[in-house]
Amino acid sequence: MKQIFLTLCLSFALVGLAAQSQAKPLSRIIAESGLSPEDFQLMQQAMGQLVVNGVPQVGKTVAWNNPATNSRGSVTLQEMRDNCGFLRQIAHPKGAEQPVQIRSRMCRQADGRWLLVP
Repeated sequence: MKQIFLTLCLSFALVGLAAQSQAKPLSRIIAESGLSPEDFQLMQQAMGQLVVNGVPQVGKTVAWNNPATNSRGSVTLQEMRDNCGFLRQIAHPKGAEQPVQIRSRMCRQADGRWLLVP
């Protein structure tokens, strides 16, 4: 289950990256992001910390850091609309001149779980 959720997170994050780029293949977007799968996992864990006891905390920012890759970043819950939270992730991949900005959305499901959605 954790691997499926991580894959979904990676997919949605890459969709955000793809929207910023011009018609590049997914493999190139991944390679050019400079972020590892472990970096994306840390981003996912940071997103989970924005919802404490099932309650989203608007305005809260959670930082993450990966000593193994020297990448770091943060995720902020910018706003809530209906049952969805709008997120802004800023990542600083190792060696990148500019940070990578990813926008995504997580919504509460009927069973109370929070999932990333397109």
